[in-house]
Amino acid sequence: MLPKVSKEVIIEVLKGTERPQNVRESWKEMIANNPELFGCLTDIAVRAALKEEIRGEMFLRGALCVWETLRVQDEIDEMDDNWSV
Repeated sequence: MLPKVSKEVIIEVLKGTERPQNVRESWKEMIANNPELFGCLTDIAVRAALKEEIRGEMFLRGALCVWETLRVQDEIDEMDDNWSV
């Protein structure tokens, strides 16, 4: 089951995506940990960009935000499970 993402995580992830280094690191993590998903997303983005270049970029930005919010929330939930008293 996917984690329920908190508003705080969404806010922080959106702030983080304003920094190119954070975006690169997130993509690198996806490539390393979920290469099939990365390939699927980039294929969709390429097809979207054929109609209009900005569509591909916007799709990738949205996909990255979803990936990153789920990843961060999962880490937080795992830490809560392991460390909560």
